[in-house]
Amino acid sequence: MSILGKQINAPNFRNWVRNVEMPQGKIYQTITTKGLTDGLEEFDQLKSANTQGLNESTLNTVGYMLLKEGKFDDALKVLAHNSASYPNDPNLFDSLAEGYAWKGDKANAIKYYKMSMEKDPLNANAIEILRHLEK
Repeated sequence: MSILGKQINAPNFRNWVRNVEMPQGKIYQTITTKGLTDGLEEFDQLKSANTQGLNESTLNTVGYMLLKEGKFDDALKVLAHNSASYPNDPNLFDSLAEGYAWKGDKANAIKYYKMSMEKDPLNANAIEILRHLEK
């Protein structure tokens, strides 16, 4: 799967989410065995506890794995939860935009790429993709 040639390396994401000793593995396993709500609650609990290894990329990893598996709605909810949890990180809005682009939701992809650019006006990825999406 790609957007404008950007490839997601599924084997790397699979390795990261298989390790249940790491936060992304715990959360991914919870989502796949108990459901999305439980997985996001687990993330919130781990974040509140300042769990070592949990950071902005934790849910991004889970979200991209879900995207790679074609679980677009769950992936978008994970990526949206992540951007709400770390609202100052432009990369998270870029990831959310990419998820919408993969799903084929051009309007929301544009919306979130623009939000990413508001936080980082020099975001080359967003600039390039918006140039194509807004044609």
